[in-house]
Amino acid sequence: MPTRSVVNLGSCHINVAGIALTDTFATETFLKDFTSDLATKCSGVRQDSGDPIAFVPRIVRHYKENGVNPADKTIVFSDSLDVDRCLELKAWADKHGIRSSFGVGTFLTSNPPNKSQTIFSDI
Repeated sequence: MPTRSVVNLGSCHINVAGIALTDTFATETFLKDFTSDLATKCSGVRQDSGDPIAFVPRIVRHYKENGVNPADKTIVFSDSLDVDRCLELKAWADKHGIRSSFGVGTFLTSNPPNKSQTIFSDI
């Protein structure tokens, strides 16, 4: 396991969880370097900017074009999420045959549904 939090492989940045960071240099640039070998080794990709609805079929297509089963991979969504948006994106990812996960931070920790509640999170 690398000692750095992110491994830099050209335009592909991969964190220690095996999630490739797709938007460091723009998604299309990333996909050119996200070869079959890397796509196979990584556990998934992070979608943190742009249109997540358009991203899902694009990454699924990329996996399939590279001989990788998208059902074995995960998209980590992490851009401007709240509970309703997570549910919407989960349904969309499920429809396209890829797992989903969510990096939800500021909205849930700063705007709890019950204002008398305080939510703390350690990273």
